[in-house]
Amino acid sequence: MFTNFATQDGFSLSGYFRAGYATASDGSPQNYAPGGLGRFGNEYDGWFDVSLNQRIYEENGRKITAHIQLDGDIALDKSDAMFDASTQDGTFLQFSDLYVNAAGFIPSLPDANLWVGRHRMRDYEIQMLDWNAHKAPGAAGVGIENVPLPNGKLDVALLREDFDYCDKSDSYYSCSNSVALNTNKIDLRVKDISLSDDFSLGLYATYQAANKSKAVKDAEATGDYFGVKDAGSAVAVIHQNLSSMGYNEYAINFATNSMAGHMADINNANAQFGGMTATGENSHYSGKHSGGTAWRLISQGEQYLLNDKLVLGSTFVLGGGNDVYSYEMLQSNVDFTTLRAAVRPAWVWDQYNQTGVELGYFNQTNTVNNQDYDESGYKLTLFHNLKVGTSLLRSRPEIRFYVSYLKSEENDILGASGYAYGNGQFDDQVSAGVQAELFWF
Repeated sequence: MFTNFATQDGFSLSGYFRAGYATASDGSPQNYAPGGLGRFGNEYDGWFDVSLNQRIYEENGRKITAHIQLDGDIALDKSDAMFDASTQDGTFLQFSDLYVNAAGFIPSLPDANLWVGRHRMRDYEIQMLDWNAHKAPGAAGVGIENVPLPNGKLDVALLREDFDYCDKSDSYYSCSNSVALNTNKIDLRVKDISLSDDFSLGLYATYQAANKSKAVKDAEATGDYFGVKDAGSAVAVIHQNLSSMGYNEYAINFATNSMAGHMADINNANAQFGGMTATGENSHYSGKHSGGTAWRLISQGEQYLLNDKLVLGSTFVLGGGNDVYSYEMLQSNVDFTTLRAAVRPAWVWDQYNQTGVELGYFNQTNTVNNQDYDESGYKLTLFHNLKVGTSLLRSRPEIRFYVSYLKSEENDILGASGYAYGNGQFDDQVSAGVQAELFWF
């Protein structure tokens, strides 16, 4: 017997998107190191998330809901942005969520949520630089969230991720000779640990291990493939509530092997296991990982000054690593140091208008065989925002008008990736545009 418990009032639609128009001083605008310089006036693609949520059952203190989320990237440089294009061309669509959530089915944990399916748990995002210190993949798995602790709550999940295991001849965007590689990943979080009235602590940890098939072991034995190494990452975050509506967060991040290698990325510095090909992000495993480690100290937040007429958003990152694989240089045994800073002060005219500037600077040195490779640049973006709230980082929708200047001072690391303007003739760019960004729940 089938009973339909789903009702119209149990349905919700939530989502996020950003899109807009931009032009530049020499042809199409090109972003440069947004993971080091900041996002305002330095991102020219469109991104979206659309979440469909339906209550399926609710009775006797038990509740089951179904969740589907589509997300992807939309190229904004062409009038037709078809989803059959490759990721490298800037347009793709994926299901990051396809899972069921059950609450109240564990008698000893009535407030905990058990989920099964494909689910992307929440990242710890460095919003102004557009990467995640703790990266949660959209992966098949099982997990339980909001398990009460004496102080705080626990989330834990077991996830599956498979990769194309590439041989030594493959490049960053190509994996023509590959073997299927299966891995399993533990994702552990302890959140909302109260330290005082204004301070709380969050802990994130992940460990990813290969489940090597005979084909993978045989490939390793040939010497044509780099060995597969397990990898792990940990983040500790202290959140501080400030007066008015401001806050600061202070984080320390540590990672090993391939996750440490990605912490050397200037752009998408997500601490994740795999690399990127034309078929997608985090889709393949390549490079020599020989026990390398990396760390970074992070500060981000916003505060209100001058009787709340001036709001200041900021992000600072200091990091380094030893003996990692650089996905941007395609080099092994790399030591690196990195400094990244973005500040965004804005004058609050009223609830609906802000005028400000975003200043960004980064400097990174990668050392290979005692030779230094330097990359540095800066950015100046002037903007006026039409808003519905005063927060720079936590209020949307927002329509921003901007003019931006980007300057690449040293280009040893990203130079081979084409991060230059005017077909390589210039090392700076002036761009102007308008961008809309919003989310709703």
